[in-house]
Amino acid sequence: MANTNRPHGFVGLKSLGGGDLVVREYAKAVADTTVIGENDLVTITGALDTIAQYVQDDPVSGSSVNFGATVLATTHSVVLAFSDTLFEAQEDSDGAAMVAADEGQSADVIVAAANSTTGQSAMEIDSSTVTNQARDVQLFAVAPYVDNTVGSNNARWFVLMNDRRYFNAVAGV
Repeated sequence: MANTNRPHGFVGLKSLGGGDLVVREYAKAVADTTVIGENDLVTITGALDTIAQYVQDDPVSGSSVNFGATVLATTHSVVLAFSDTLFEAQEDSDGAAMVAADEGQSADVIVAAANSTTGQSAMEIDSSTVTNQARDVQLFAVAPYVDNTVGSNNARWFVLMNDRRYFNAVAGV
């Protein structure tokens, strides 16, 4: 059965340590007009507790849980802050679909504008960058859903962030 192409960014699932997900409130600079979609990855901008949409190779601070389509600038956002959060994301299947043997490998994140109607993130795992070298995310496991077929386009995966603001998953990152 073919997987549905439904990008949804990086949805926080659970803490690997067994505790609840940690939610922390961050500010978004009023001058920042980039839309942050629901489940978009975010990063600290350098200003104290101020976030912006994730840029590749920056440390990830979390995943936005409360932005909508029309929010361009605001003073606050609630963002998941984590040290061991497991996320779910869809692969883009650009070129070829990822396979079960890719578990444990790393891949980059595709940063894309949020859906202008729903505000839902369009960030995905870049399937063409899967490697054993350190990248943005570690492929933890294929999401075990009945309607999710590994090796087919747009499969959903559980991932860990390799370059986290407060804790790195990969030595040397």
